[in-house]
Amino acid sequence: LACRVLLGVVQGATFPSLYALVGQWATAEEKTRVLTVVLSGSSAGACVTIMIAPVVMEYLGWDALFLAIGFLGFIWSGVWWTLIAQTNP
Repeated sequence: LACRVLLGVVQGATFPSLYALVGQWATAEEKTRVLTVVLSGSSAGACVTIMIAPVVMEYLGWDALFLAIGFLGFIWSGVWWTLIAQTNP
């Protein structure tokens, strides 16, 4: 339960931080398009996960699904931080 609470607290800053990031890096003409792509990507990821999760769980088990999603999250974080570090507002 404590881990779930900590996860909620940490994720609570995700969307406000996202809006601040886009506000700094995107021009006024691009802000709407950039936010649309980023926010739809969040929803698309959830939809894809819901479709793939039962297949992975059936063949590899729930623990493999848990590890795969976590691993992909770490990979995406590394890519994101690398891209952000290479660009300055």
